[in-house]
Amino acid sequence: VLLNNSIVKGYGARFAAASGVTMTDCARGTVSHCDVSGGLYSGLAGGGTNDGGAHSVFEFNHVHDNGSEEEHEGLCDFGGYHGSTGGSLLPLYMRSNVFHSITAYANGGSGMYFDVSSTAWQVSRNLVYNVTNAALHWNVNPGVAQARGKTATPMRFDNNVLIAER
Repeated sequence: VLLNNSIVKGYGARFAAASGVTMTDCARGTVSHCDVSGGLYSGLAGGGTNDGGAHSVFEFNHVHDNGSEEEHEGLCDFGGYHGSTGGSLLPLYMRSNVFHSITAYANGGSGMYFDVSSTAWQVSRNLVYNVTNAALHWNVNPGVAQARGKTATPMRFDNNVLIAER
């Protein structure tokens, strides 16, 4: 699957918890050069458990102006990217993206949110700023074991600029 050079704007009007682009369990899929904005929830979502999203790539995307701090429409527990790769051994790539102006009503509004004991992500050259929660959120869930061993690709964060100004 390839989604390239696309504009995704104003998503989630009927279902507020909809993501702008979701690529889950899509091995070797790519989302690149997209502008994603104006939704109430995550701009990008994806990954997959047990290598379902192996070698997937999210790169050169601009995710911005998502979420709301208003009680009547705001959601929580999300980020510019939000997804999980629990149990994965093979790498996935998040590189050269820009995430900013991500807000949430309560908890949430992170730049990049790796959930449910995510593993194998190679996260590099991303810029995150002006978010209401952590610029980078990695949730290691005590009830979900992380993939480990000689064949498991470790999580790697390299050359990112992470600024949580709010």
